[in-house]
Amino acid sequence: MEHVARDGEFKIVKECSLPLTGERVVHRIITDLAVLDVTDQGLRLVECAPGAQLADVGYIAAGSITRRHTRCGTPSCRCHADPPQMHGPYWQWTAKIDGKTVTRRLSQSEAELYQEWIANDRQLRAIITQMRQVAAKATELTMNEAKNKSAKV
Repeated sequence: MEHVARDGEFKIVKECSLPLTGERVVHRIITDLAVLDVTDQGLRLVECAPGAQLADVGYIAAGSITRRHTRCGTPSCRCHADPPQMHGPYWQWTAKIDGKTVTRRLSQSEAELYQEWIANDRQLRAIITQMRQVAAKATELTMNEAKNKSAKV
């Protein structure tokens, strides 16, 4: 069920304005935004649909960012001193694309963007995992309800 009607009004109301077929027979409400339990004290939020968070994810990118420091080949350079002062930092993005590992050198500002996009990708994966869990629970509830209806007939 959709949580909100086309006109923006909530579909879940305190009092029904239509004729009732039964009183206090609904114990759980599943909408596109939430799973709610109906209790004597009122509605209790069981779970918020993660799909509502999808619009907030932003750009995504797979892969990883590495910060590297290197030594050069000049023996008298500071990178060979004691203690060594390495060259860098150099930023590198690495990802698998079409089965091949691809590496790209980045500026610090590009690396910061990629770090944000990689974090967004992780967030998206977590949301999808939550969506699968909600779907599994909703399926179980729907199947149990269907079994109960067929058993009563």
